[in-house]
Amino acid sequence: MNRHGSVVLMFALLASCGGARGNGSSGPACTTGSTEACSCESGASGTRTCQDTGLFGACVCAGEDAMVSMDAADAVVADDLPRPLDTTLTCSAPRLDCDNNPATGCEADTATDARHCGRCNNACPTGRSCVSGSCACGAGSTACSGACVNTQSDTANCGGCGTRCNAGDTCSAGRCTPPAGMCPSSCSAESDCAPCRTAGDPGNYCCISGLCLYMTGACMAVGVDPGPTGTEPPPDGSLD
Repeated sequence: MNRHGSVVLMFALLASCGGARGNGSSGPACTTGSTEACSCESGASGTRTCQDTGLFGACVCAGEDAMVSMDAADAVVADDLPRPLDTTLTCSAPRLDCDNNPATGCEADTATDARHCGRCNNACPTGRSCVSGSCACGAGSTACSGACVNTQSDTANCGGCGTRCNAGDTCSAGRCTPPAGMCPSSCSAESDCAPCRTAGDPGNYCCISGLCLYMTGACMAVGVDPGPTGTEPPPDGSLD
């Protein structure tokens, strides 16, 4: 045999051996989903499945490796599952779960929270704060008819709720004060009633029970009983 004939014979032998390895993914064409037996590295029999490409996949062997792989896959699936929310949250007043979110715990302090005062979603009116679970007016103000007012300067509640000053008066230090030179509607001292007296008036305006009242004589100290005037008969009706 000459050299040319030897080369042709070698290529023929290589071609006849090309498909002898059946365990790889480069095997013969197959029907997708079909299976066939294959040999494992341990010598045991396994199974390989035909892929969408028309070729058989790797040999799958039963054994420890396969079991470990299955357990790992199960763990991944379990970790991906959503866990139920903890609905066993228990709160004790004054701290309550007002946003219905267990993740934030008992987030509302109903003793001091103006949005949840005394109970959930009980918001205090504007200008009020939550004190010991009740809506209260701030320092320097008083609740009058549902509103927080300063009784030291509010002409509708001067000195106390419902005490209204006359038109034109101002409320200063809890007292109704008229414009300069006018008789006040309320007083706390005799000097407050000075504008009430007119020129040539023989009597006095005295501060009695918080009001400027006209007296023909001298003003008595506040709270002093002037006693009998001598013009009234004795209680028993007799005359001395």
